[in-house]
Amino acid sequence: MGEEEESDVAYWQAQSPEARPAALEEIRREYHLWKYDGEPSFRKAVTIIKTDGTVVRRMGDVEPLDDEAICADEAEATQAG
Repeated sequence: MGEEEESDVAYWQAQSPEARPAALEEIRREYHLWKYDGEPSFRKAVTIIKTDGTVVRRMGDVEPLDDEAICADEAEATQAG
């Protein structure tokens, strides 16, 4: 490892656990502003499922899904976990 790399490693090791992801987030933001001229948007979705597996409510920017398939997947995940 070169002297500059060692210096970089020492710098990041000296940073707090809170500062490291904050710096990474800042780098990510700067990259998106440079590359895409703005922040990417995320699709938001909420599905409320009762304990018996029935879907109560679905909100957000998602394509309609087969509620029975969702319930089956949830039931399998509950039984496996």
